[in-house]
Amino acid sequence: VRINGLAGQLCSLVLLGGDTVATLKAQLSLQEKISPSEQQLLSGEKLLEDGQRLDQTLELLEAPEPPDKIAVAEVTLVRRSQEIGRWIDRVKADWASFLKAPAEARDCSDVVIEAVKKSGALLRYASADVKKNREVALAAVSQNGLALEFVDPSLRDDYEVVLRAVAVNGMALEFASDRAKDDRIVIQTAVQKTGDALQFASLRLRSDFSFMLPFVSRDGLQVKYVSDSLRADPELVVIGILKNRKAYQYCHPSIKYNSLILRAMGIDPDDAA
Repeated sequence: VRINGLAGQLCSLVLLGGDTVATLKAQLSLQEKISPSEQQLLSGEKLLEDGQRLDQTLELLEAPEPPDKIAVAEVTLVRRSQEIGRWIDRVKADWASFLKAPAEARDCSDVVIEAVKKSGALLRYASADVKKNREVALAAVSQNGLALEFVDPSLRDDYEVVLRAVAVNGMALEFASDRAKDDRIVIQTAVQKTGDALQFASLRLRSDFSFMLPFVSRDGLQVKYVSDSLRADPELVVIGILKNRKAYQYCHPSIKYNSLILRAMGIDPDDAA
C-alpha cells in the first residue's frame, strides 16, 4: 500500500488482504510516528473506516497475479490536528469527556461521531454544522432513537434516519417531520416498537379506519390515539373494547350509550336506558 500525503508519497507498507484499516493505521503510525487518531485515510474519494478489510475496500492499481505478484493500492493520508486527535482518543476512552470538549472538537464530525456512538444524546452539544452530517445523525439515532430531537431539521425528513430512530425508540416519532409522520411504514415501525408512538402519527392516518384497525385489534387502548371521527365509530371502538374493556373510556361521548358499545361492555341497553 503506497501512502501519499498532500506533498507526495510518504512510504509503502506491506499488509495482508484480510488486514483491516485499523491495522494499516497502526503500521503507518510505527513508520511515520503519526497517531492513528490523527489519520484520515482515503482510497480515491472514499474515507476508510477502521473495521473495513483492505481487500474489500481499497481500489487496486495493480491486481495480484499468482503466485509471485502482490496487489498494489494507493491511499491518501489527510492528517488531523494533534488537538483533534487527542479529543478522538479521549472521547473513545470516556464519552462523558465530550461535555468538556472545546468548540473546535464539537465542530469536528470525527470527534462527535465517537461520542454519539456511546451516547446518542450527546448530539445535543455538537455544533450546528455537525448536526447536519447524515453519518453522525445515523450513528446518534442508532444508539438512542430520541437523539432525533437534536439532528438538523433537514435530517428529520430523511427516511433512513427517521426509520432508524423509530426502530430503536418508537417515541422518536415525535421529532420526525410532518411528512415522516404521514408515512405508513414509519408509523408501523414506531408503533411496533412503542405502542404510544401512535399519538404522533398524522391526523390523516389516525383517521384512516383500515390503517388504524390492526393497531386497535392488537391493543384496544390504541382507541385513545385515533382521530375523534374514529373514536365516534362504534365498529372500531367495539373492537377495542373486546380487546380491552378499558378502551371504553376513550370512546367519543356521542356513542357512550350506543347499543353496540353497551353490549360490548356486557351491559343490556334496556337496563342502561
